Amino acid sequence: MYEFDNSYETFSDRASLIEARGKEGSLVDTDLSFLNLIDIDLSGLDLSGVLFTGSCLKGANLEGCNLQSLFVQDADMDRVNFKDSKLGQALFQRVSLNGADFSGADLEEVNFFICKLQKAVFTQVDMQNAEIRESDLSQAQFDSSNLEGAEMREAELEGASFKSCNLRRVDFRKANLLTASFESVAVDGVLFYGKPPWDGDGTKADWGSIMPTFDGE
Repeated sequence: MYEFDNSYETFSDRASLIEARGKEGSLVDTDLSFLNLIDIDLSGLDLSGVLFTGSCLKGANLEGCNLQSLFVQDADMDRVNFKDSKLGQALFQRVSLNGADFSGADLEEVNFFICKLQKAVFTQVDMQNAEIRESDLSQAQFDSSNLEGAEMREAELEGASFKSCNLRRVDFRKANLLTASFESVAVDGVLFYGKPPWDGDGTKADWGSIMPTFDGE
C-alpha cells in the first residue's frame, strides 16, 4: 500500500513548507506529494484542496485544519491528529491511517477506499453519507457519532465500538462485525447481512433490534 522513500524532500515545520511550496503564503490547492512530513505541525491551517500522493505524514498534527476536498493516495498518515478538522468530501485511497484521531471532526461525505484505519478514533464526529469501502477499521471507535446514510460495505469492523450512535440507513453489507459492540444506537433502515457471522452469532449484541432490513445483497 505504501512505501516510504528516504530520498523524499523533508519539511519539519510549517514555515519552511509554506515558503517552499505555498502560493502567496497559503497552502490551499497545493500539491504536497512525495514529501517527508513526519511529525509536522500544521494545526489550524487552511489545507483545502491539498494533494498528498505518496507523502509520509506519520504523527503529523492537523488539528483544527480546513481539509475539505483533500485528496490523499498511497500515503502514510498513521497517528495523525485530525481533531476538530473539516474533512467534508475529502478522499483517502490506499492510505494507512492506523491510530488516527478524528475526534470532533466534520467528515460529512468523506471517502475512505481500501484504507487501513485500525484503532482509529471517530468519537463525536459527523459522518453523514460517508463512503467507506474495503477498509480495515478493526477496533475503531465511533462512539457518540452521526453516521446516518453512511456506506461501510465490505469493511473490517471486528471489535469496533458503536455506542450512542445514529446508524440510520447505514449500509453494513459484507462487513465483518464480529465482536463489534452496539449500545444505545438508532438503526432505522440499517442494512446487515442475514446470516452468520454478520447476524451476531457468538456476540452479546441485541441483533434482533439492529437488523430490521435484509435484501440479500
